Amino acid sequence: MSALIGPNGAGKTTLFNIITGFHKADAGAVYIDGIAVNGLKPYQISNIGRGVSRTFQELKLFEEMSVLDNVLVAIKYNLGHDIFSAFFRRFAFKREEKVHRKKAMELLEYVRLAEKAEQKASELSYGQRKLLEITRTIATEGKLLLLDEPVAGVHPKMIGQVIGLIKSIRDDFNRTIFFIEHNMDVVMSISENIVVLNHGEKIAEGPPQEIQKNSKVIEAYLLGGASHAA
Repeated sequence: MSALIGPNGAGKTTLFNIITGFHKADAGAVYIDGIAVNGLKPYQISNIGRGVSRTFQELKLFEEMSVLDNVLVAIKYNLGHDIFSAFFRRFAFKREEKVHRKKAMELLEYVRLAEKAEQKASELSYGQRKLLEITRTIATEGKLLLLDEPVAGVHPKMIGQVIGLIKSIRDDFNRTIFFIEHNMDVVMSISENIVVLNHGEKIAEGPPQEIQKNSKVIEAYLLGGASHAA
């Protein structure tokens, strides 16, 4: 499990967007499982190697659909349909529907949202909506998960639950997780490796105990303003 940190404007989300094909890199190349993905569209990159899934700073849920249907869309997307095709064809998959629903409910039980299955996504608390978005990344079965600020905006009482879920996903589903996060307590508590960006350049990489003492990292945060870290 690796974290990507740096002062505001360091280029963290931009890097995620380049990795997943939403932005083009000015130079260099991106490799996933040894495959160059530069120039590929996001849906193509999501199927590269063992699969890539991500969350965004702003939640990308179907707010007026049920919690269950949000997960079902992700499952069907994993079968080869783009996300909007999966949305519009969700009633056409009658033969597989029972299997899909069983899997979706199992995932919702895993994240403790099963009792909310029939509610609209918009009716969940912000923290629960974060859990739902993370659940959708599990449903797509991507082996590489990119999580953009997974606990940002989450009520302090729910942060532990989100952190526990992320660690469980790594262990129970054998996923590689790369995440951006503002909360440095979270970063230091669950990261095995930390990459630090500043002005679009990597200035440090290593385990938490080394990053905490790195003079370049300390300087970058002091100049960027400690309150705006990561």
